[in-house]
Amino acid sequence: MSAQTKGSIGITIFGILAIGWGINTLDSFTNQILSLSLKTIEYGWADWVTYPPWFLSLVLGVGFIISGFGLLISESWARPALLIITGLTLWSLMNRLILIGPYSEGYFYLWSFTTLGLCIWYLNRKSIRTKFQNRINLTAITIIWIIVLSLEILGAGIFWFKFGGYEMPPLKEAVYKSKDEPFYSQNYFRSPFPLKYTLVIPKGFTLHNLDRYSNGEISIWLTSRSQGGIINMSDQTIFNEMQESWKIYGYGNPELIAQKFFSEKYGLYLVILRIIATVSAEGFDQVEQAQINNLRGFVRKGRTNKTHIAEYYLFQGHEEIGGGTIFFKKDESVLNQRTLDEIISSMKLQNKPLMSAQEYFREGMILFNRKDYEKAKFPFASALYLDWQNSKYQYYIGRAFFKTENWNSAKMRLMKAISLQPDFPEARKLLEKVEGKQISK
Repeated sequence: MSAQTKGSIGITIFGILAIGWGINTLDSFTNQILSLSLKTIEYGWADWVTYPPWFLSLVLGVGFIISGFGLLISESWARPALLIITGLTLWSLMNRLILIGPYSEGYFYLWSFTTLGLCIWYLNRKSIRTKFQNRINLTAITIIWIIVLSLEILGAGIFWFKFGGYEMPPLKEAVYKSKDEPFYSQNYFRSPFPLKYTLVIPKGFTLHNLDRYSNGEISIWLTSRSQGGIINMSDQTIFNEMQESWKIYGYGNPELIAQKFFSEKYGLYLVILRIIATVSAEGFDQVEQAQINNLRGFVRKGRTNKTHIAEYYLFQGHEEIGGGTIFFKKDESVLNQRTLDEIISSMKLQNKPLMSAQEYFREGMILFNRKDYEKAKFPFASALYLDWQNSKYQYYIGRAFFKTENWNSAKMRLMKAISLQPDFPEARKLLEKVEGKQISK
């Protein structure tokens, strides 16, 4: 190794930068693995299969570190290895730019594209190529890389042109003024669940089901068949979950992420999400940044010939405290747009002391023994919300669903009770009855 090569300032700088990029990428990889490991312990291995970016982070991180050290000691393979890793990284960054949008990344992309571009330029200088003699021809790889990147950019352009991705409802400011409790009590009752927030529910609604998703979120579903309405409540964590991956773009808290999500006009990823949400929700035509009592939130509203719908996300300060969906059939005279606005205006922080799961369960048993099964479902659901892995709670709410002829929900809860406690003969016997009811239905 010549003294001239050892003393090359540029090679030393890019070698150190490559090692730094690798360490930073592996740090991101470690965070992803820790997150996935926690999910695996709780929910199984599905997330490992459906979350491939961790593998790319590992390859890029290790590749940068190895090629960076190779560059520092002037190994012949270091130059092509670093060029390949740099090209993969630029391809990844370009995909993020296409998917997320040009305005959210700011200085991160300016720094990344500049330094990685300078690295490719420097390592392709004739004087550097002569110092790193190797037999690897990068021409074919470079051509393939340019073709793939061009096709992706072309595909993104066609998608934007076809779907009109920037023609979204503008974000409006809105203030919802709460009415006094006597007004709400005429036609509503206040939600009794141990969420971080409460809202009023139209009288005649009953608990239809509750379920826990792979991210740990428990959603509570209420319905009224006679009035044609559904209300979904949860301590939603969608923006909290996005926070870690978006910190590098300057979005350090869930409220800022939500602000971007509901106002950013660029980014194929957000366009796709909005298109999917619009289709599933039958059409949102209004997006609000709302002040609701002592809460801030984002509310999306829509209406079709048959449905009124609102989707809400609530924040206290920068903390996301919950969210959900409300929709009513338009042909019902009782439930309408005014009802939607009254429910939204009633949202506030939970201010009463919460009971324990055991206390909620005892309250449910009192109502259950009185054969008031509809009311018993509410404290049973609250107990289950606080202690989801309790087979007894699962069983008794399953019994309440059975008594109110909600066979599907009864089956789900009884199956969960049996999965938690395989030796549960009462649950198995009732499950057989439920399945018999479903067959004869």
